[in-house]
Amino acid sequence: LNGFHVHVDGAGDVETTCLGDVTGDAQVNVDDLLLLLQAWGTMNHDVDLDGDMVIGINDVLIVIGAWGPCE
Repeated sequence: LNGFHVHVDGAGDVETTCLGDVTGDAQVNVDDLLLLLQAWGTMNHDVDLDGDMVIGINDVLIVIGAWGPCE
């Protein structure tokens, strides 16, 4: 993202059962999306939601599909 960095306090610190909630705050929202976009194209296992070892469009689609509070 051309030097654009996003830091989300607590990201990856909390285990969650809500697919798409990469920040662990029991919400799937813009913070989760920004964290994925920051990791785009990398092999960041903490935010790899589809398990293909690369952060890409499928991970983003998972976040969008799960948008809102975790149930």
